[in-house]
Amino acid sequence: MELIAYIYDGDTPGLHNYTIQLFDDNGVWASDTVIVDVESTTTTTTTTATTTAPPPFDPMIIMALVGVGAVVVIIVLVIFLRRR
Repeated sequence: MELIAYIYDGDTPGLHNYTIQLFDDNGVWASDTVIVDVESTTTTTTTTATTTAPPPFDPMIIMALVGVGAVVVIIVLVIFLRRR
């Protein structure tokens, strides 16, 4: 005796009645009925929200601005003193 396996996918939820009939070359046949209860499937979706904080303030920016400002002041003073 051989087993027959069949995978059926995509039926709607509910009770379904399936009958299979097999015939051989000698005219012998067999029939079997099965009732299948298809349950609905649920899909869960997980959403993750991430927020990014602004980067921390870098004190080197202040030092760079002070340095640039000092250079500008020195250049202006040199130009002013040369014109006198």
